[in-house]
Amino acid sequence: ALELADEVARLISSHHLMSKKAALCAAQLVRTVPDLADTFAPLVAPLLAHPQHGVLLGGLSLLESLLMADPT
Repeated sequence: ALELADEVARLISSHHLMSKKAALCAAQLVRTVPDLADTFAPLVAPLLAHPQHGVLLGGLSLLESLLMADPT
């Protein structure tokens, strides 16, 4: 999971079809390895401001995983 984190983080800021799937993958990675929350936390804000609703839903899923990993 740690090997994939950098690649997934890079894909989140690519084309909207890739960023949606990358956000969902990041959410699963954070659920599996909660220590990765710091890697993906800065990437949530652009996803939540994206005009495509699929990317927004992926961002919300990632946000939910981040909050479950570290509720503070």
